[in-house]
Amino acid sequence: EAEGEAHVRAAQEVLRQMESYDVAERNPSIVTLNEMRDKLERVRTMADELKAAAQQAPPLMPREPVVDALHELADATAAPNAPKPPALSPPALDEALPAAHAHFLRAELSEDARKQLAPASFDPFPADRDAVAALKLPAIELDLRARALAVIEHVNRARVDPPAFARMLSTQLQGCFEGTTFNIPAAWGKRKLLRTAEGEAAVFNLVAQLKSTKPSPVLRLVPALSGAAQQLADELGGGGASTPLMERLNGRGTFSGSAGEAVVYGVRQPEAIAAQLLISDGDKERRNRSFLLNGDLKVAGFGLAEHAQHGSVCVLTFATLFATALAEPQTVECQGEASDAFTDVLDAIPSQQARDIATDALVIGKKVRLEYEPGKINIVVFERDGSQRSSVLKWS
Repeated sequence: EAEGEAHVRAAQEVLRQMESYDVAERNPSIVTLNEMRDKLERVRTMADELKAAAQQAPPLMPREPVVDALHELADATAAPNAPKPPALSPPALDEALPAAHAHFLRAELSEDARKQLAPASFDPFPADRDAVAALKLPAIELDLRARALAVIEHVNRARVDPPAFARMLSTQLQGCFEGTTFNIPAAWGKRKLLRTAEGEAAVFNLVAQLKSTKPSPVLRLVPALSGAAQQLADELGGGGASTPLMERLNGRGTFSGSAGEAVVYGVRQPEAIAAQLLISDGDKERRNRSFLLNGDLKVAGFGLAEHAQHGSVCVLTFATLFATALAEPQTVECQGEASDAFTDVLDAIPSQQARDIATDALVIGKKVRLEYEPGKINIVVFERDGSQRSSVLKWS
């Protein structure tokens, strides 16, 4: 579902770019954006219906208590010289039980030649004892970037509409806890049970917080931050020393504002990664949760590696702003939707205020030229009256 939302978001971005170049009518795709939204909504509805149906299913009923009770009734009503174990006569059953119950049992019990009922034959739900065949998982797993997009999409769902995410998670995890033992939903991976520190209390705590949390801007996946996250995941997975966050960030670009990381072990599925980090079981300060819901953090990276003890280790790296320097001078002009080349130059500027000058002008239809060289940017905005306005920023 999250992968579907990520694809819809990407398709919306592509469609806006196409419309800015007046090519929307020549879209060669056989699947429209509205069809993608419709299919995603049907998947979401089907998933909700399946979850609701599973929750309404009756528990498994063992036959042994009923068989024992029927044997006791047969012993109590049998003739003194009846063979052991005695059969149960239909009149005795009719007299001992309400009519509906007696009718059900008579339909489920086998009869002998004398029309007597055999208590041991009671077995109305034999399929309950059959092993449930495991569904075959897809042979091809998500590649790292697709998984990263899906993880960020799940986190963004909690950021954009916290109360809705709280309702969804509460419904999904209802009945999954027995004390501190967590019966992991099948969609979260192969692992079945997890011993937690707080049990369902941590989920209640998250749900209560999300219900009163204001929306935050969506996180944007940045390749350089994913590189920093992957480096830490590889180091943790290999059991070696961890490189400090600032050192990993400074080696890939320039960040400003806040930065931090969240780490979770033993989960690979995007939905499970986001949920476990948000729940922050066993951490009274809920540090991972605070990173994921921090509205000051605008960009993120994702890393995943094998871990000998826990199976896997996942890292999310966050920052308020991150700039990746370009090696060569570049000049690019744009009007309307930002092109990839324009975005690359924009992402090299280590100032949100300077970026806003360019993007705000694009939003209202003005033409913008970015004149970039390492350590300097000149932003030229072309006004509608033909004049130009320049803003220059230098950095070390």
